[in-house]
Amino acid sequence: MMTDTNTLRRDAEGILYLGYGKDEGMFRLWVRLVKDNHLLKDMVVCDESYDSRTHKVFNAIEKACYEMDLPKPIWLDHTVKDFQIHNKCRFTKDAFIEDIPFDYMEIHVIEEDDY
Repeated sequence: MMTDTNTLRRDAEGILYLGYGKDEGMFRLWVRLVKDNHLLKDMVVCDESYDSRTHKVFNAIEKACYEMDLPKPIWLDHTVKDFQIHNKCRFTKDAFIEDIPFDYMEIHVIEEDDY
């Protein structure tokens, strides 16, 4: 029986999972923080829920920002366009209301369900 709330768990490799179980499709989003062309921090958020792709992306970004103690970015027009074309995009300082201690946050869909 499915519940309305997503569960949140972390595996031995540190990958954050959202969802109900491993029998559904998998959606994985890689989130990276970069400063001066050096990787500061990264994480992979996995979503196994039945949500739409858009909801999975927004939920994964929200969970990654929470785990990394970051403000949520604003989707600017060029960011949306890049994500639609390449399945990845960069959020620069213009996408954040608060000051950020990195040059950009990059997100990249590395695995998704077959729709």
